[in-house]
Amino acid sequence: MVAQLRELASGAGEMARGTASAAGRTRVAFLFTGQGAQYPGMGRELDASEPVFRATLDRCAAVLDPLLGRPLRELMFDATDGSLDQTGFTQPALYALEVSLAALWRSWGVEPSVVVGHSVGEFAAAAVAGVFSIEDGARLIAARGRLMQALPAGGVMVSVQGDAALVQREVAACPDKVSVAAYNAPGNLVIAGAKAEVEAIAARLAAQGLRTQALQVSHAFHSPLMAPMLDELRRVAAGVAHSAPTLNWISNLTGETVDWARWGACMADYWTQHVREPVNFEKGMASSAEAACDAHLEVGPHPTLIGLGTQCLGADRPVEWLPSLKRTRPAWEQMLDSIARLYVRGARIDWQAFHGDGPRHSLQLPTYPFQRQSYIIPFAPKSRRPAGEDVHELLGQRLTVAGVAAQFERTVDASHPALAAGSPRRR
Repeated sequence: MVAQLRELASGAGEMARGTASAAGRTRVAFLFTGQGAQYPGMGRELDASEPVFRATLDRCAAVLDPLLGRPLRELMFDATDGSLDQTGFTQPALYALEVSLAALWRSWGVEPSVVVGHSVGEFAAAAVAGVFSIEDGARLIAARGRLMQALPAGGVMVSVQGDAALVQREVAACPDKVSVAAYNAPGNLVIAGAKAEVEAIAARLAAQGLRTQALQVSHAFHSPLMAPMLDELRRVAAGVAHSAPTLNWISNLTGETVDWARWGACMADYWTQHVREPVNFEKGMASSAEAACDAHLEVGPHPTLIGLGTQCLGADRPVEWLPSLKRTRPAWEQMLDSIARLYVRGARIDWQAFHGDGPRHSLQLPTYPFQRQSYIIPFAPKSRRPAGEDVHELLGQRLTVAGVAAQFERTVDASHPALAAGSPRRR
């Protein structure tokens, strides 16, 4: 606390500063993280301290525990055997965390104007948009993860930095084996498919000066290798009740607001194509920009979309990029930092809901900004000692105390010249 107060006084550090607006017109986009950001322990602190988060996670666990064959919380909080990185477990765990985080943010008054998901994150986005219930979304994502996990291993994914048209031309040569899996940002793509073909394409692209990096994945998501699971996923999705979104839901398929007139009657086809087709995150961020969002809040275990979003919209764009959680930072510390930045950005926060039932009282604060002008009068106490008495100045005033030969009184601090000059001489 002392260190943070000193940072605030000095203007250093990462303190949130601004003038909160009573209008509360800030438009917030929720960005829902995809696979790769998960880690054991994600959400544990909030589950222990936040009733809204815990209640939403309870709803997910009631559905997912029997489907996963193990407790959801054990998987999220304590799995050290690598099982959280198996896509059959990763997908439902991320979904549960993200819908619980979104519920917590909304309980504090942070309502999204726009929701955007990246791959598996779009299922949480759809639930938050009211497209299906939290429970139905949990069933659907569990089936998706299970079907993907059952596919043969051997597919690979490679990120590519460079000219998108060149990448597309290379991929077009073998459409049955390889495809573009994601358009993440300008000049930032991912290709996926059969190992031999993807590696050959990556080698040719690297020879032409493009940067390539193999991704650590179990399967080639968003590629032709997903075909064997599509019919079964369509059957499962057809059994889920869907409703028109209640807010602006931006699609991975098109990168635009979901056209309900087009998809409303065939959402099973939407989720089936979602598995096979590329993630159009770059275009989705352009659509979010058109919605004039002032802040982008990443709803996930660790920020991965903030970097991509900054690449899409430009680092100089006057918007806030805020994570919900960071793997390297205590959950509450990160949440407090982000809610403070939202508040000074002008977002209307429900502080009563934020504080809950904890003890608190209101203080009347000045309605004008701090002027940072000091009115403290410097005070340097002077010692009083009889004239001609040869005693060190640090001893100060001699006291008359019965039975005591000599006793002195003096108030000093570390800045006293005698202390700064060295140890006092002995008498």
